[in-house]
Amino acid sequence: MKLGGLQFVPVGFLAWGLALSACSPTLPSETPLGRGPAAEQERPERIEVGDKRAPEGGAAAKIEPGQSSHPAARPAPGPKPATAKPATRAGQTKRADERPIFFAGKYGGLYDAIIALQGHPEKKRIDPKAKIRVERVSDARARLVLLESETEDPYCTLDVDVSANQGTISAGQSWSGPPALGDVTGTIISGTARVDARRLLVDLTADIEANVVGTRIGGKLKFHFHGWRPL
Repeated sequence: MKLGGLQFVPVGFLAWGLALSACSPTLPSETPLGRGPAAEQERPERIEVGDKRAPEGGAAAKIEPGQSSHPAARPAPGPKPATAKPATRAGQTKRADERPIFFAGKYGGLYDAIIALQGHPEKKRIDPKAKIRVERVSDARARLVLLESETEDPYCTLDVDVSANQGTISAGQSWSGPPALGDVTGTIISGTARVDARRLLVDLTADIEANVVGTRIGGKLKFHFHGWRPL
């Protein structure tokens, strides 16, 4: 219907069209919900510094059931195991001064000799320039040659039974000297000799006789020597 140039739709037709539109099914939208042009991107959950859920990589750590959220404490460092020193192999050569051997050579040092004669006071003689030469006769035998300090002339020779660096001066051997004590002779009672690296030690006792104003008087002798072999 037209009225004054305007076209009017009858009220009945308008109501019928609205009712038909309400009852018709709605078609699905081609644009997914939340993904339109104005949709905002989902922000990841913010993890504060120091949060136990945040591992070193920055992502939240997954904690399994029964697992503690606290990191396992590192064990305290214990003492380092002792390193065993390698044992010396059989046949390995040691330094010469470390081997227990009765070394041959000339030893210079000091002797002190004490003579106790019957009816006379003890007489002691010390020589700080004493010398003894060690000669090896065999693996089991050595010889001690006692030398005068000034001339190095021998005044007594003693045989020694040797085992490693230890030696035994057998009894019954003849003894003479030292020359500084006069005409002294005798017989060995007992004696020992030992070589420690470069050091020689000699200790012995002897029954002796000494000439005193033309008379031979008996007595005892104690003799000690310690000296060193030069390098």
